[in-house]
Amino acid sequence: MDKKGKLILIIAGICILCVVGFKYKQFFADRDFLFLTGVNCDPTTESCFRAICDGPCDTSSSIMFTDGSPYKYVELPRYNAPQCLEEATCPNFECKESDKCSLVYCSDETLSDGEECVPSTATTTSSE
Repeated sequence: MDKKGKLILIIAGICILCVVGFKYKQFFADRDFLFLTGVNCDPTTESCFRAICDGPCDTSSSIMFTDGSPYKYVELPRYNAPQCLEEATCPNFECKESDKCSLVYCSDETLSDGEECVPSTATTTSSE
């Protein structure tokens, strides 16, 4: 291999190491990525998701609402997420403005495989 080939190989190797190091820092040290998890939802006032299970539900999934109870998603930066969200042990998490989070409600655009929208039980007034 000539000098030019070795130099290009060394530069490419350094670039790859830099990218890997940056991504490692971003995801593991800074925890700078969006975290999405399910939390309790009130179908009387919100458009909620419900897990659909044909047979026994997979309880090893990240969704803790495999019992058919309604849920919505909360999306927030991982560095702002409390530990209980990561462990799926705080279903009553409230999204506050100071948390820089957003709520994801059930709609045709947000619905995934294995989920359905819960029909709202809110009463609406009708004109007679």
